Amino acid sequence: MNSGYTASLEKLVKNYFIWDCWVHKEVRANQIPVYHIYHLQAPRFQQDGSPYHPEARHNMASVGHITATDLFDQSTWESQGTCFAPDTGNEDSPYNLAIWTGSMMPIEHPHLQKSLGASYVMAITGRTTKDEGLVQRLFFLISEDAYNWKILFNSKEQICQLDLGLINHPAYDWAREFWDNKEHQVLHCRDPKIMSHPNQEGAYLILFTSYRAEAETREFTNGCVGVATSTDLINWEVQPPLRTPKILGKMELPQLV
Repeated sequence: MNSGYTASLEKLVKNYFIWDCWVHKEVRANQIPVYHIYHLQAPRFQQDGSPYHPEARHNMASVGHITATDLFDQSTWESQGTCFAPDTGNEDSPYNLAIWTGSMMPIEHPHLQKSLGASYVMAITGRTTKDEGLVQRLFFLISEDAYNWKILFNSKEQICQLDLGLINHPAYDWAREFWDNKEHQVLHCRDPKIMSHPNQEGAYLILFTSYRAEAETREFTNGCVGVATSTDLINWEVQPPLRTPKILGKMELPQLV
């Protein structure tokens, strides 16, 4: 094990698979910046001590949280534990199987901070046992301190989510994939990147990975970057996907620079 790790980080990497991460830099007046590193994690070992196959992690993923004051000095990295886990006891939950990659941002507008009762919002991917994880949905978490997160609900006390299966936008479609010698229909909607809209004051933008509803010249090449916009972080309008080359069946982790 890396001798430069803190005890909490050493325990984390010993017991968990760690992959996809998203980072927020918190800067407060006259204080050293704090980096919040959120990451996917899943246990390496079963209850009897035998190891899980690495691929099993995808159906057990939760969100872990690491803080650091220097990204290049691992002695400053501290694991804050699990900040959000699948709702495994609720069969109606949109995230009772696993949670996949997301992103977060500060809520800068005072009226939204007040109406939502939060200073931060996180967009996240959820998968359910009802559809065997074949439908990916986006949902949202809010926090006052970037450590403690809770589900964002709308005015009807329903979980705010972006579900392409319910929206039926004509620009998006199911993808045909093959594994275990069987064809599967998968509705891709994952890896949301949430941000202030770069071209519209007071609006917000989400980029997510999905599958384009167009004829394919080559099989499984319609992977795309989807778009959704909002003015209140609760109600989202799905837009046509970005125009990207039709060369991949799956896109991953979109960014805008």
